[in-house]
Amino acid sequence: MTKKYKSGIRRWIRLNHLKLKRINDTPKNIARGVALGVFLGIFPTFGLGLLLALLFSWLFKMNKPAAVIGSLIMNPYTSLFFWAASYVLGAMILGMSWHEAMDAFKSLNGTMFGDGSIFRMDETVRATLQLLAKGVLVPYLLGNFILSVVGGAVSYYLTLETIIAYRHARQRRLEKKRLGHH
Repeated sequence: MTKKYKSGIRRWIRLNHLKLKRINDTPKNIARGVALGVFLGIFPTFGLGLLLALLFSWLFKMNKPAAVIGSLIMNPYTSLFFWAASYVLGAMILGMSWHEAMDAFKSLNGTMFGDGSIFRMDETVRATLQLLAKGVLVPYLLGNFILSVVGGAVSYYLTLETIIAYRHARQRRLEKKRLGHH
């Protein structure tokens, strides 16, 4: 990883961390939005995670900006990790060893990732049928569902605790400032 790449990732994380902490809503509602976004970001939505996060956050009265930020967990920098982790986890649950699962994942080459035309339905259907024929789709979906649920749950609690801690610290600072000026 290049220095510029790492710096960009850190900057993006800090920016979204600040945005989350400053959203004007209850900590639970912000955490619910993030959890929904993370779940839909990891789950295979064929590029529609962000739109689905907006739709479901609106339907279930969750915080929409938090859901959008959470859905960005899947991006060009993280997608390969989630694809590999999903397949390997599912394959291991279904009885493959770690090494067999990794070898099988590496052998997929372009089948799983296609040519990047995620919005071309014919390409998506073709790739899905190939993965099904290779016995990859079921382990992938099983592992992905587990990662999506765990990612959503972990992000809910981390966000909730972060927002509560931030607001308590801010409240203490404001109290100190108020008392100091009298």
